[in-house]
Formats: sequence, structure tokens, C-alpha cells
Amino acid sequence: MLENLIETDDVLDETPLMRRLRNQGREEGSRHDILKIVELRFKPELPSYQKIEQQLARITNETKLDILLTTAVKCDTIADFLKTLENVSQS
Repeated sequence: MLENLIETDDVLDETPLMRRLRNQGREEGSRHDILKIVELRFKPELPSYQKIEQQLARITNETKLDILLTTAVKCDTIADFLKTLENVSQS
């Protein structure tokens, strides 16, 4: 019932809760994409992968996630990615 109301009521689309949920969904999607690219390009060992995953989970700024996505695609080594991840995490 609530799902039907959400789907048919445009007013709910603009509530703070719905905006926050959409933002969280975008953030999760960005994190997933970053991790997938890192996994495919660099094949990190499980402990390294988990550390990256934990660091990404703490980043909620979309601009920072975009920087990391671009870096994951363009960087030459996992060390380059980790350096950017560290810099973004500290700023």
C-alpha cells in the first residue's frame, strides 16, 4: 500500500526523506561502481579490497565519489588509486 502511494503521489518525490533516500542510492551505486572497477582492473587481495570498501563507506560526498570513480578508471596502478582515496578521505 505504501509502495503504491509512493509510486502514484508526486508530492512524496520531493520530501526530504525521498531526496535523502535517492542520494543514498546514488552514493551506494557509485561505491559499487568504484569497487567493481578496482576489482576488475587491479584484482586486489581480499584484505585490501575490504579496506577500500570500508574507506568508501565513509565517503558521502558525491563530488568525492565522482573523483574516485574517474581515478579508478584512469589511474595506472592501484597505488595511484589508494593515494587518491586517502587524499579524498582526509579532505
